[in-house]
Amino acid sequence: MLIDLEFDTLREAEALLTAMRGVWARVEGQIMMNPKAQIAEVVETKEI
Repeated sequence: MLIDLEFDTLREAEALLTAMRGVWARVEGQIMMNPKAQIAEVVETKEI
């Protein structure tokens, strides 16, 4: 499963990731296995 979220700042994205890692630590092995996350920065957008 992939969830794509957008944030106004890198700090907001990092804060959510930190919180999610805490949640994952409590449920890993019970509800999910090996959760992963990645923060990516958009460097250019183009309208076609």
